[in-house]
Amino acid sequence: MRTSRLDTINTQDVTVYTKPNCSQCEMTHCWLRARHVDHQLADITEPGNLEAAKSLGSSTAPVVNVSQGDSTTEQPWACF
Repeated sequence: MRTSRLDTINTQDVTVYTKPNCSQCEMTHCWLRARHVDHQLADITEPGNLEAAKSLGSSTAPVVNVSQGDSTTEQPWACF
């Protein structure tokens, strides 16, 4: 049986950097929720969140970061 990224995602920390009135952000949140993936939302209009999202290499919301708790295991991607 082939293992997908989604199979192991629930053992990791997932953060979705979003912004208000962003349809792709909402679609990403709904997609993760429908698949029972625990995740946290971080609004990039709040202090520190924009810088954190940009540090992952993207300036387009949403930015999703999957990590095992340290920067060496981060797997970010952007957009839906």
